Amino acid sequence: MLSLDHIVISSSNIEEAARKFRKEFSIETTKGGQHDVWGTYNHLAYFANDCYIEWLGMKDADVARHSDNPLIRHLVHIMDNDRHGSFQFALRTNRMDEFVSHFQNEKIPFVGPVEGKRRKPDGKLLTMADVVSGL
Repeated sequence: MLSLDHIVISSSNIEEAARKFRKEFSIETTKGGQHDVWGTYNHLAYFANDCYIEWLGMKDADVARHSDNPLIRHLVHIMDNDRHGSFQFALRTNRMDEFVSHFQNEKIPFVGPVEGKRRKPDGKLLTMADVVSGL
């Protein structure tokens, strides 16, 4: 199985970006979390097929700039270049090793697997083995 886990969108004002999306597409968005160790925070829109959209913003630019997390480093680059919009996505699979080998053999650029976890709206915890990030 290989499926979309989430799409990440950058914005200098994620609250406003999520509000506009909610209004235009009639899809519920919610305030997500604050990631103190990365200097970021997010808003989310969940879908019935377990994928979601994440609006990611910087709460503390100094902390974000010192992060070694590839997603946060990419966000800093995007924001430093005043670019906003979708910039990264994550895939979910139960065949991680096969996909990583395929990406490597075919020279498909990717980063991952990247350690991460999230709790789904139903309370189930997804962990590192569930996600590989693509650029």
